[in-house]
Amino acid sequence: MSESRLESVEIEKSLLGELLMHPEIADELKIQDRDFSNNVLKEIFRRIISMRREGEPVDIITVSACFTNQTKAEISCLTSFATVFWRDYEIKLIEMSRRRTLMRMAKEILEDAGKRSSAETADRLEAVLMLLADRHDTDIRQASEVVADFLSALEKKYEKGGVLDGVPTHFPCMDDLIDGFHDGEVTVIGARPGSGKTAMAVQMAKNQATAGTKVAIFSAEMSGELLVARSISGSSMIPAEALRTGKFATMYDFDEVKLQATKLKALPIWIDDTPGIDIAQLERSAKLLYRRNSIQILYVDYIGLISHTRADM
Repeated sequence: MSESRLESVEIEKSLLGELLMHPEIADELKIQDRDFSNNVLKEIFRRIISMRREGEPVDIITVSACFTNQTKAEISCLTSFATVFWRDYEIKLIEMSRRRTLMRMAKEILEDAGKRSSAETADRLEAVLMLLADRHDTDIRQASEVVADFLSALEKKYEKGGVLDGVPTHFPCMDDLIDGFHDGEVTVIGARPGSGKTAMAVQMAKNQATAGTKVAIFSAEMSGELLVARSISGSSMIPAEALRTGKFATMYDFDEVKLQATKLKALPIWIDDTPGIDIAQLERSAKLLYRRNSIQILYVDYIGLISHTRADM
């Protein structure tokens, strides 16, 4: 498919025509100038948005005054394309723009694949995937909307009698304090060295996985095998030293270890113990885990050991 098939001057004119008739819709638009395929119409859009932001009146006369005669003739015809379905047209233009950009990026990646390292190519592919997921939306909301959403959520909790709203850690005292884990939140476990932060995190992950939550653990401090040993030691009450040396007090201890290992194998837990992992690698791996396995909670042990560059900051 060529890029020309992902362009529609008529739709672009319809949106501009509606903007000239009703400039106030500019405050609701998500479309940007880069989404226009026609350069002349793109410049007209930029001017309208600029005038609107500066509080200047926007109509055919005021906008036309900013351009040459040839463009003035173009502007004079735009209102005949105006439509009340501008929202639908905006969605179509954004979608076509995204597809055009993806086509160009994919072409560039294919052409440069032989000149770049696999890591660089992977980074560029990741950028394409992120663009595909982009909706041109922002998280900016008026305070009144945020307050309304908060009260609505609080009312639902109240009606449920204060029932736990997030994903529980299954540590009652912890859940009472933080109301479980919630989407978009970052929870930091902080304590003195050697006080059991990793053991606690692993046990929380295990509790959540046992309840059906899909969990991933990034371990920059110890190997996956050592994490597993800690988990089995905690659930079987077998000393960690016995799991390291294989010297069990009784044959029943080894049977218990095998039983706990079998239970652990069945849980939806993924472990990445890549040594020296950096922020970019962690991000790629986390996104891959999410796409392939719909990971719900991600643990990082611990964030201070994740290497980074100034560009990651």
